[in-house]
Amino acid sequence: MIKVSVNVDATRALKRLDLAKSQVPFATALALTRTAQRAKEGLKREIARSFDRPRSFTLSALVVKRATKQNLNAEVKVKDNAFSGRSAVNWFNPEVYGGGRHYKGFELLLQRNGKMPTGWYAIPARNAPVDQYGNISGSLLNKILSQLGARRDSSSNESRKLKASRNRRRQSGRYFAVWPGESHLPPGIYERASFGSGGALRMVFLYTSKAPVYKPRYKFYEVGQQLAREYFPQEFRKAAAVAMGTRK
Repeated sequence: MIKVSVNVDATRALKRLDLAKSQVPFATALALTRTAQRAKEGLKREIARSFDRPRSFTLSALVVKRATKQNLNAEVKVKDNAFSGRSAVNWFNPEVYGGGRHYKGFELLLQRNGKMPTGWYAIPARNAPVDQYGNISGSLLNKILSQLGARRDSSSNESRKLKASRNRRRQSGRYFAVWPGESHLPPGIYERASFGSGGALRMVFLYTSKAPVYKPRYKFYEVGQQLAREYFPQEFRKAAAVAMGTRK
């Protein structure tokens, strides 16, 4: 899990404030939560600096776990629940730690339906059509999967004759897949010449057996801890004022 915990020692700040012992847990919990919330906004700005045209999915990947009087610890973390087949923490892991990435849902569907070798990866080609964020859009991915017959394994009970007929139709479609060694073309997914003329082909994805390797580029922990140390004293003074103002 990718998270920054905010549990700063308030002893030094307490010495300067007229705060009753009974009010300390409330003030500390409030200060920790507000510190985490401010740190989250700073980490969100760091996303915009670290990534090229981040999508809303990426920008909204951070959440705050609030502190309580019983648990004086607040957290800023990357969501680890999957949404539409995508888990933000899987996407962020290589960006924070470096190294390889998990298989994408698109790649798993290609593998399961025999459109790409098991254990391989599909990397966007240099001239692939991309959206405003520099990514291949979800609608195009769905179109490719549909034409390749890889959206789901609905053909396992088809007769051999029906399968052959369906495969011939797909081979004449706009998108087609090339396995390693079956053509003079590099393995991957290609688009036929509807975008141009003269029977040209454009590679959309390149198949590779080597896992993409990332260098760390999002300084989640460094920035998060720095912001927590910077914000907590300010937020504790404010929280202490709130606590004293509500004192009976």
